[in-house]
Amino acid sequence: MFKLMIVDDFKIERESIKEIIAESGLELIVCGEYSNGRDALAGLDKELPDFIITDVEMPFMNGLSFGEQVRERYPQIKVILFSFHSKFEYAKKAIDLEAQAYILKPVVEEELIAAL
Repeated sequence: MFKLMIVDDFKIERESIKEIIAESGLELIVCGEYSNGRDALAGLDKELPDFIITDVEMPFMNGLSFGEQVRERYPQIKVILFSFHSKFEYAKKAIDLEAQAYILKPVVEEELIAAL
């Protein structure tokens, strides 16, 4: 069983991701959910997920900064970034971080499952 951490400042988005995971049949459990990168970073050592899906724009620490920290500490963790914004800078940064995927919101079930 693989573990997934969800990081997004909107609870409804976190719930949507959990629903997609529950219905997907993937061998994946949600090991933690956080509303910003700062809190997720604090919980990272405890959770040690295989995958992280994180929003790009959040308070305190955005998903890009969080992704950098994850990459430095745990390069084996696969990071998936998602956002309402299709800004080129965000997509380029996702590539620089070697993100597993960059998904636009609202999340399309098939796209998320394919990334996982």
